[in-house]
Amino acid sequence: MAITVRMILDEKGRSVVTAPAQTPISEMAVILHQNRIGAVVIVNDDNKIAGILRNVTLPPPSASMVRAVWPHRCLKR
Repeated sequence: MAITVRMILDEKGRSVVTAPAQTPISEMAVILHQNRIGAVVIVNDDNKIAGILRNVTLPPPSASMVRAVWPHRCLKR
């Protein structure tokens, strides 16, 4: 049986974390860490998908970085 996107969403949930395109990389790292996710959907000013940032290229945030950007501008849908 093939795995479908629907099957994955049914298992993981349908909540998507987004961030504006102008969000600093350091803040993106905090968003990923705090939400325990591997990617953030980047949206433009019209709230349309502009890209995806994955955590494979980012180091984990330091405690001082977390304090510096809390609360982040993350939107949950």
